[in-house]
Amino acid sequence: MPQRATKQLRSWHRLMPPQPKIFLTGILLIAVSAAAQMRVDAPEELKGAHAVTVAEYRAHLENLRALVQVCQKSAAECDAKKVGEDERIEGYDFRTEWSWLREALSSANNAKLPGREKMLQEVMTRLNEDAAYSDDAARRSGDVFSAARKKADDVLLRPEFRTVSQQSYIERQIAKFWQWVNEVFGGVSRFGKRSPWLVPVIEWGSITLAAAGLLTWVFQTMQRQRLAVRIESSGIAEVWQKESDNWAEMARTEAARQDWRAAVHCLYWATIVMMEGRKLWRQNRARTPREYLQLLEPGSGTQQRLRRLTQLFERIWYGLRPAAESDYASAVVLFEELRST
Repeated sequence: MPQRATKQLRSWHRLMPPQPKIFLTGILLIAVSAAAQMRVDAPEELKGAHAVTVAEYRAHLENLRALVQVCQKSAAECDAKKVGEDERIEGYDFRTEWSWLREALSSANNAKLPGREKMLQEVMTRLNEDAAYSDDAARRSGDVFSAARKKADDVLLRPEFRTVSQQSYIERQIAKFWQWVNEVFGGVSRFGKRSPWLVPVIEWGSITLAAAGLLTWVFQTMQRQRLAVRIESSGIAEVWQKESDNWAEMARTEAARQDWRAAVHCLYWATIVMMEGRKLWRQNRARTPREYLQLLEPGSGTQQRLRRLTQLFERIWYGLRPAAESDYASAVVLFEELRST
């Protein structure tokens, strides 16, 4: 292109007067020089830069991080050829050159290189920062798409984009119903002009019906809630009672084998579960037997009976004292008394 421009300049130079020749010649020389410079510089700017998407760039970063991790473990795996070409992300003013990474991997190929581990850690840190930047770019890309989608939806909601569709049979019947309601109230309005007393009657009648309907709904709702609470409470009580009965059955089984120590232990826990089912305290298996006693009313019959059972249980279970059939019989009596109260 510079040669053709020079030939044209020479032909125009012979045909034009001297003063315009000098002026036009200077302008053409400047334009030709600028065009030539642009054609020379542009390839240098993009030389070796491979255009990729954000997703491809992130995948490449993951591969590079894996390559550095392998290189940290074995110097023989530090291959600079696996880095790949320099990259330019499409749609963003961002370009990555991997010459620094190639140099680092080439140096790390020497296992005895001083500071090799620290250098590879710095390389990994820089790759992690690049990955964070790519994640931010992907998020911003998604935000831009969402904004564009919302803008397009707003445009499509305008009246000129609404299509006309035929009403269904149900829609036509609903329209007829409301038309009938309008005619009824229109007739009442016309009748109200002749009979002024009718309007207050209709107003107060409507208010009374609405209030009655609201009260009926509230009453039924409260009844359903009370019923649900009763059902839930009875269900929970049944669960606790069943667990208590299971402990008592285990106590009878141990007593049949004359293992009086285990029988007293099972009977004690049958009592604790039974009292938890009565909401005397909240379930907490971290409590000690003495803490269960403190949760009851001081000096009450229930506390005194549970105290005797607790003392019997602690003496046999924690005190490792020998248990006899009489101990089990005493525990059964206390359990039955607590269950009957």
